[in-house]
Amino acid sequence: MACALVALNSTTGCPDNEGGVQYSYVAKLDTDLTAITITSGQISGMTMASTGLWKKLQYDKDGTAYFNATGERINDTGPLRYNQEGLIKFGGFTNAYKGFADDAGDCCKLVFIHVLTNGALVLQGLEIDTTATGNYTGTKTNDTKITPSLLAGTSEEEARLEVLIRGKSKKLPPFTTLTPAAIEAL
Repeated sequence: MACALVALNSTTGCPDNEGGVQYSYVAKLDTDLTAITITSGQISGMTMASTGLWKKLQYDKDGTAYFNATGERINDTGPLRYNQEGLIKFGGFTNAYKGFADDAGDCCKLVFIHVLTNGALVLQGLEIDTTATGNYTGTKTNDTKITPSLLAGTSEEEARLEVLIRGKSKKLPPFTTLTPAAIEAL
């Protein structure tokens, strides 16, 4: 994309700018998702290999879940990249958590849809690319994977499964106009 500038104003009044993530969906990028539709720069539709492939992740609502896309440049003339990182946490220390961590930890290319506290939905692990098959690719610099940790903690802490989600992209993560109900129906 060529260099372009547009006017941008900060939201005035009482903006809904509370941070954090409420819950997420996860699917396998290479086998579950087959195509996306883009309208006005946002994902407006998705085609899946079959139904029920988006798995809903409902983690602790304790103010610790996040998703960030932090920009970086390597020296002044280097390429711009975005370190995409999310963290989600499930209270407890169970065999079911171990099973999820072992299975999902083996996946090399994942895509997440994070439902932010302001209601916006943003995708981690996918880049819009209208020249690619299906109009998308995975994160182009580093694939999006999880690093799970099953932590018993001390008697002063909560036992928990923490899932760190990381990838590196060439562009900022795309938003979708799909609703959670529409995603669950895919």
